[in-house]
Amino acid sequence: MEAVKELYRPSLEQSRGLPAEAYLSDAVFDAETRQLFYKSWLCIGAVHDVPEDGDIKPLTYAGIPLLIVRDRNSEVRVFHNVCPHRGATLTDKPENCRGNIVCPYHAWAFDLQGKSVRMPHVGGAGVHSYEGIDKDRVALSEVRSAHWYGLLFINISGDAVAFADFIAPIQERIGALDPESIRYDKDLSVRMSFNANWKLVVENFVESYHVPGVHPELEKVNPMRDHFQILGGHSYIGQGGTAYAALEESEYAGLPERADLTEASYYEVFYIYPNLIFGPVANFCFVIIVDPQSPDTTNERIEFIFYGDEAMAGKHKQLRKNNADFLQLVNSQDINVCEKAQRGRRSPAYVGGMFALPQEATGLHFAKLLAAKMLETDDKKAEDLLPLPVENIYHPN
Repeated sequence: MEAVKELYRPSLEQSRGLPAEAYLSDAVFDAETRQLFYKSWLCIGAVHDVPEDGDIKPLTYAGIPLLIVRDRNSEVRVFHNVCPHRGATLTDKPENCRGNIVCPYHAWAFDLQGKSVRMPHVGGAGVHSYEGIDKDRVALSEVRSAHWYGLLFINISGDAVAFADFIAPIQERIGALDPESIRYDKDLSVRMSFNANWKLVVENFVESYHVPGVHPELEKVNPMRDHFQILGGHSYIGQGGTAYAALEESEYAGLPERADLTEASYYEVFYIYPNLIFGPVANFCFVIIVDPQSPDTTNERIEFIFYGDEAMAGKHKQLRKNNADFLQLVNSQDINVCEKAQRGRRSPAYVGGMFALPQEATGLHFAKLLAAKMLETDDKKAEDLLPLPVENIYHPN
């Protein structure tokens, strides 16, 4: 682990890009999983994944089998999807659990709050108790969880800062976005897999330098010249703009917009460390949950949020789809260049690249953020190793 961590030191101390090995190595991928994803607050899905009391949904994130549960009191919880008895996964498919969660191996049963309710034949045939196992001390292992704007977060290690402290910087940035106004259109949800390292997804997202060459459709309505860079310390990175001409086009116009936006922040989208892309633009919000699978494979889940009941009216169905389709077009173009960048990192000629800071200060900020997180210790946290700025960077006049 220590040798892997040292790969990040040049980014921390010399403002260099991450080396190719950071995108190709299994050892690096495993180290990032443990150091970055286990120790922070990860977005793993949405509260609406379990809409009804009794719903349970299994998923795997960061290699760990998990189980999202909505209990009888409508509280959403996350458990490790593993029986404490002999380690079998409890379920492999979403379902509504009308009774208890029953392990398929020895039929031990647990209620929706994780408590043991039955251990059949544990003391022998027809004997359902055993003095060597205290049923009251047997329970599913619950994962620390929280939710924000309908998104579900977990902290696998259990020792990250309080969620309120974790989310406070980006919450302050987005200001008056009303959580009561958000409406998910679940029919527009998209899942995809592609061949690129997860870090390339973020590096690409946080800069607009590539827009003219990669996104001709986006350049027409939201040109690069109108963008600015957003640095958010150890919490978030993004880009913004003072206008978004797409809203003037007939195929996008007409959806209710956020009431709190100003001309100075009409378009802002964010990467929230470590795995969430959150884009609360004027007329809808897109969410991309980045789910690393291997050094060169990443999954994405894309969700679309609209503002208020009026936006969800049937008459706006096509408008919602138009905006979602446009975002998916842009995202597919991004995936194409990320896969090219992944292939390029197999060349010995690539030694970390370089940053055009008037356009790519966000990319360097991301490398430094990861380096600080990877190199932190119990005695010296990332913020102590390297303070990172909170500022906007605009194009020169």
